[in-house]
Amino acid sequence: LQARLADQSAGPVLLVDLDDFKAINDSLGHQAGDEVLKTVAGRLVSASRQNDVVARLGGDEFAILLGEGTSAPEATGVATRIEAQLKLPIDIGLTSLVIGASVGVAMPEEGQSLDDLVRAADVALYRSKELGKGRATVFEPGMDREAREHLVLIGALRESLSREHVIAHYQPIFEISTNRIVGVEALARWDHPTRGLLLPGQFLGHAERAGLAGTISNAVFAQACSALASWSDVPGRPFVSLNVAASQLADHRIVADLKALVARHGIDASQLSLEITESAAIQDFDRGLAVLNRIRDLGCRISLDDFGTGYSSLSMLHRLPIDAVKLDRSFVEGFGPAASARSLLGAAIDIAGALGLEVIAEGVERAGQLSILRSLGCRYAQGFLLGSPQDELRTGLLLRGEATDLRYPADLTTRSALPSLAR
Repeated sequence: LQARLADQSAGPVLLVDLDDFKAINDSLGHQAGDEVLKTVAGRLVSASRQNDVVARLGGDEFAILLGEGTSAPEATGVATRIEAQLKLPIDIGLTSLVIGASVGVAMPEEGQSLDDLVRAADVALYRSKELGKGRATVFEPGMDREAREHLVLIGALRESLSREHVIAHYQPIFEISTNRIVGVEALARWDHPTRGLLLPGQFLGHAERAGLAGTISNAVFAQACSALASWSDVPGRPFVSLNVAASQLADHRIVADLKALVARHGIDASQLSLEITESAAIQDFDRGLAVLNRIRDLGCRISLDDFGTGYSSLSMLHRLPIDAVKLDRSFVEGFGPAASARSLLGAAIDIAGALGLEVIAEGVERAGQLSILRSLGCRYAQGFLLGSPQDELRTGLLLRGEATDLRYPADLTTRSALPSLAR
């Protein structure tokens, strides 16, 4: 490959990186991983053309140098064939695996150095990862600037994590029938040194791309457990809901970490509710299921976040050890009085009820939405209509009934005893 790259007349470059390959080595062993790599290499050769050069760069990353004169449509055609080839099952012993891959494509430009061409393909590759993996992306002008901005942001984020500048805010969760706070969801905020307080949408995607999502979750976990201990005088034992990163669900260390936090702060594990997403649960279902069962054995509750937007089967949901589902905000966002819309929302609530699960509706922003949820039998709700995320001090005052949030409707109160979320 290096010899061909030295030829200035070489064509486009494709970089191929297998998605979540580490999970194969971790679960099946490195020998199985080597067999997968051999099969992938053969399929890449099969998907390429006679004059193309395929090489393994290292780990689970491959490069394909296409022949001189290859057009952009032809290059994307090769990328499409690669995606199709790699989606075919790979049999390793008695295990059948489906390997996804992300592809970056860079077209040569006049006056462009070979290093820049490969770097452009690498930028496009990571854009594919950022967009959800399992796809091919062609490099476009401006992507390199965004890549530089990403590196700067991640450098600042790492520094902020070391200085504990990623902090937790807490949004209340209400029991609809009694207007009482039963718990709070811990949400990450980045106290940026120059940009002020940043919301997850402004940095979490970058963090996931850089493998820092689990580190952020761990920081929030520690702060939330400390906060829960400081709220020990609050009646009713409110719970704290914690968002689990996909990387944490694939790692048994989360169980030991939670156990240590519970012991360190002297809190009850049943006051912790771990939120997982359908996409995270399905990435490596058996491994994730084992982790969730161990978390459940600690006494923690488990909630399925973004319910209704995923692609998992009801049979899989029935197998997950979950206590509650959080209806995605799309179910209530822009919700109107139409009978069909009410039926869809009601069906989602009924399905959860049939599985023996509590239902928490997210994204409640209008009084009409809350009224409809009440009429459909939804028990819990969360959203800006009811309360905005607040820091630990403000949340503590709110839980004790010593402060009210201006976003609350006049008929809601926090002065009642706070019940736990009961099955």
